[in-house]
Amino acid sequence: MRRHAFLLLIFFALGALVGAAGPASAQTDYTAGEIVTISNPNPRPCETVVISGSGFEPGVEVPISANGELIGTAVAGEDGTFTFQYTVPCDFLGTITFTVGSTIVTVSVLSTSVSGGGTTPPSLPATGSDSTRPLASAGVLLVTGGGVLVLGTRGRRERTH
Repeated sequence: MRRHAFLLLIFFALGALVGAAGPASAQTDYTAGEIVTISNPNPRPCETVVISGSGFEPGVEVPISANGELIGTAVAGEDGTFTFQYTVPCDFLGTITFTVGSTIVTVSVLSTSVSGGGTTPPSLPATGSDSTRPLASAGVLLVTGGGVLVLGTRGRRERTH
């Protein structure tokens, strides 16, 4: 009995310490910083993407580079946001790394579909089977055989005991 009372006393003492700490307060001086988004992370050649930014100082001129080459600047509005349009070169395939202010964003330029000029691509060799009936039949036979074996051993076990 004494042990239970002692444990209860410790439990309530710890509860009082935790309760005395008080509620956590929100951090009020937090700023999100610069956020940059691209309208399409996988554009195709000749496609225009929109680069959007927020969290910039109002009125600041934001330099924008593609693969290390300055492609233009955007001016952040009164709310710290901007948009900038960029057209992917028509002969470009690969990765474009945009540097927007101090933020780096990467996109992968996908290839366009090209017509084959009227030639038919070679067909792939046929592998496997078009019919699942033989495989399904084998499965049914295996399950049935397993069930017969289980029933047979069960009957033998009951006769010996």
